[in-house]
Amino acid sequence: MASGWSRFTVAMGPLTVLAVAQLQPGAAHAQKTITGTGTTQVDLQQPASFGTYTVTGDPTSTLVNFVGTASVPLIEAVTDGGSANPYTLINSGTIHTTGAMAAGVSLSSAGTGSTVINHGLIVGGSNGDGIRIGGPGAVVRNQGNIQGGTNGVLLGLGGTVTNLSHAAIGASAGHGVTIVNQSGNVANAGTISGSLIGVLLDAGGNVANGSTDGGTTVTPGARITGGTHGLWIGGSGGTVINHAGGTIEGNGNAGITIAGTSGTVDNRGAVNGMEDGIRLNNVGTVINSGVVRGVTSSGITLSNGGLVRNDAPTSDVQGNLHGVLLANGGTVAHLGGRIAAQAGNGVHRQPRHDSGRGQCRAVPHRQQHAGVARRLGHDRGAAHGLRRRSRDGVRGRGHQRGAVV
Repeated sequence: MASGWSRFTVAMGPLTVLAVAQLQPGAAHAQKTITGTGTTQVDLQQPASFGTYTVTGDPTSTLVNFVGTASVPLIEAVTDGGSANPYTLINSGTIHTTGAMAAGVSLSSAGTGSTVINHGLIVGGSNGDGIRIGGPGAVVRNQGNIQGGTNGVLLGLGGTVTNLSHAAIGASAGHGVTIVNQSGNVANAGTISGSLIGVLLDAGGNVANGSTDGGTTVTPGARITGGTHGLWIGGSGGTVINHAGGTIEGNGNAGITIAGTSGTVDNRGAVNGMEDGIRLNNVGTVINSGVVRGVTSSGITLSNGGLVRNDAPTSDVQGNLHGVLLANGGTVAHLGGRIAAQAGNGVHRQPRHDSGRGQCRAVPHRQQHAGVARRLGHDRGAAHGLRRRSRDGVRGRGHQRGAVV
C-alpha cells in the first residue's frame, strides 16, 4: 500500500499558507521507489531499474520515493526528463550534483503543483540551485537540508515553500528562497539563509517566520538571514509575520524590505538591518510588539505613508538617525515601549516635497536562466537618500508612549 500527499490552506489572519499533509495509505496512491547508490542522473520517468538504481512499485507513477544516494557530476542529479507530468518527489536520501550550473533537483518542465518533500540532503552546484521547479503552484516542504549556489530553492511561477523546525535552506552565492513571476508563500520554522537575500518574492507574497501552521505552534529560534536583505518582497507587496522568538536579519541593507504596492509587517520577534530594520517603499502598516533595529539609518522607514504601531510595554524600535522615519506622511501610534535613535529623533517626519530621495528604486530582476528569472540587482535602498536629512536639534531623543503623531 502506498502513501500520498495532499495540499490544503491554513489561514493566518491576512496571511494564507499552503501546507502539505500526508494521506493515509491506500491503493489509490500508487507510487514507485528508487533505491541504490550511483553517479548516473536520476530521471523520474524511468519505468524500470537503470544504472546502479533499482526501481520498484508502479512504473508509471508520478509519486516517486528516492531513498538512495545520487552523486552526479556536471548535470542535474534528479530531473523530470522533460515530462510535463506534475511529479511529487519524496527524498529520504542524498541528492548531490557537482555541476557548477546544475540543480540538485530540477523539475523545470513538470506540470502544475509539482512537489518536492525533502527529509534528507539536496545539494546543487556552486552557481546552480538546490531545487528548481518551473511550473505554477509548486510546493517544497523541507524537513532536511537543501543547499544551492545561486538559490537554495527557486520556484519559477509562484508557489509555496515550507521549512520545518531544525531544517535548513541556504545559498552560498545568492538567495535562500526565490519565488518569481507569480506570488509566493514562505513559512519557516527552521533556518533560511542567503549570501544576498534570505527570502525573495519578486511578484509579491507572504512570509511567516516562526510557524508553519498559521501560528498554532510557534517555534522559537526560527531565522531568515541575508547578506543584503533578510526579506525582499516586490510586485503587489504582501504580509510578513515574524513570530515571538523569530529573527529576520539583513546584514548589508534592510532586515525586511517591501518594495511592492503595499505591505504589512507584524513583528513579535526581532528584526535587524544594517541600514533600516523595516522599510516599506509604498503605503503600509508596521505593528511591532518585539524589537526592531536599524544600525546605520532608521529602525522603521515608511517611504510613502502608512501606520507604525508600537504595541507592547517591551516593544523597542531603535535606529541610528531615526527610530521611525515618515518620509512622505504617515502616523505613529506609540502605545507602549520605546522608539529611539542614537543620533537623531525617535520619530522624524520628512517634508513631502523632499521625499523623493528617500524612496527605494525598484530592483531589476530580469536576467533569464532556463526561462526563469535568476539574478537581481541590489539597490542600497532608502537609507542613502535619508542619512543627511536635517535634524530638529534634539539628539538621541526617544518618543513618549501613548502618543499618536
